[in-house]
Amino acid sequence: MEIEQKLTLSENPIHFLKEGLFLKAYNQSFYVMSQLLGFNLKPIIKHIKKLDQIVVCGGFPANVINKRYPNVFLGWWIE
Repeated sequence: MEIEQKLTLSENPIHFLKEGLFLKAYNQSFYVMSQLLGFNLKPIIKHIKKLDQIVVCGGFPANVINKRYPNVFLGWWIE
């Protein structure tokens, strides 16, 4: 998936992208996860040359979300 598609999806209130065994959140989704939901995520800040834009992202293992929110449904992935 191209970075443009990832950034478009991240404009939703919260959206995870499955990348391998991890779930990643970009820009607004990352902000919601780290600031509003209290996840302790290390921000990764990248400058994307072809967009001339700074992107903030972070991730965590997919199984962590089940421990924190046991009733969440983990079946709708966009890869």
